Amino acid sequence: MIIKKLALGLFQATATVYAIQEETDKNDLLQLASRAAQAGLHRFEYITEHFNPGDKLARSSAPNYDDTVQKDETQEVRPETIGFLQEQGITQIISLNEQAEDARVREPIEKASIKYLPMPAKDFTPPGREQMRQAWDTFSQNRASTLVCCGYGHGRTGTLVSALQIYAESEKSAPQRLTRADYDKNHVERDEQRQVLEDLQNELGIRSGRPLEPDADEADGPAKKKPKGSAETQFKAANELYSELEALLGLESLPEQAVADAQEAAEVGSFMAEFGIVPVAPEVALSGQSTAAVLSADEVAMLDSLDEFLAGHATEEQITVEQVIKELNEIMDDFPPFEVGEAAGAAASAVGDADIIALLDALPAIAEGDPALVALTAELEQAAAAFGDVDLLSLLPSVPEAEVGTGLALGVEAVEGATVLEETFALMAAL
Repeated sequence: MIIKKLALGLFQATATVYAIQEETDKNDLLQLASRAAQAGLHRFEYITEHFNPGDKLARSSAPNYDDTVQKDETQEVRPETIGFLQEQGITQIISLNEQAEDARVREPIEKASIKYLPMPAKDFTPPGREQMRQAWDTFSQNRASTLVCCGYGHGRTGTLVSALQIYAESEKSAPQRLTRADYDKNHVERDEQRQVLEDLQNELGIRSGRPLEPDADEADGPAKKKPKGSAETQFKAANELYSELEALLGLESLPEQAVADAQEAAEVGSFMAEFGIVPVAPEVALSGQSTAAVLSADEVAMLDSLDEFLAGHATEEQITVEQVIKELNEIMDDFPPFEVGEAAGAAASAVGDADIIALLDALPAIAEGDPALVALTAELEQAAAAFGDVDLLSLLPSVPEAEVGTGLALGVEAVEGATVLEETFALMAAL
């Protein structure tokens, strides 16, 4: 049926990316990342997902954190750091760096009339419950001008970012529970950190979701991306499938046809736009390709549920935002976050995120020190991680396993003579 053909095209040719500043394109993001890196704030980005309209949270590494040493004490506030913070309108900083109370950091920040909240936490540990509440109270006073940092800018920062998102959700009339996928997207690294966030959601009364699956093996140090295997491959998590189901509403033109109120229609459009969905061309979506190789039985059932919901409202004059969100939440609650079955997993695993990252790592080192090139490499790595196996699977339905992996770096001829790398980067550029 038409909706399944649309779904097939969507699963094969879209990618979910972080919510970002409104009306900001990729070039602006690259320039922003470049300026932030020059100022010593690595991995700088804005987060709007799960927050309320108008809210915006910045996150980054500690100022001038040394990635090669990876010690919290390497942080240093320089004049260009202050200049960038003022340029971005940052009025307060919450630091989880273990050396957050160091006067060499605190004094220049406070001298620049930027509020500074030190909340020291050891690497790979979560902030305490009182610290999270204090951070929320602080953020609530400046909901569009707060920066969160730690050391590298991942585990502790990601945990606090998630906590602030949870508090923001708790203010809504229909709060959405954050999932393991949200934690991973925020770079939460440890089970201990994730459990603190789960406990916080339970305490705030945000409706229950599926229990977390603990990591089988946690070594000391930052969490690493695990290689994908056919029997345990988890390509896209629940919230990514959720966003793609929302995008189906856009492909069906439902926000315009079914939502009568203009303000509600705008809210639906904004809600879907946060996911950065890029619809596929109609001729691709309607090409009649079989869903058997891509969609699992669960996914087919999910789409059947969506079909049933839409059919049941076909005679109504409008579908409210609340109805749409409620139905999609209920659909996602009924199914595990696996995108493809074992057979498709075996094929897709051969050419996945790890292979793309390996290719990017094999590129020549940037000896010139050009911040724009550094930012570009980081952007490509982020895009590669979001791109996913299923999109590559759609490009390589017949490439044998022997031709992928390390051989991919040499360029596998796949689509009308184009190399996998060229095809992948072309799709990334379209995001």
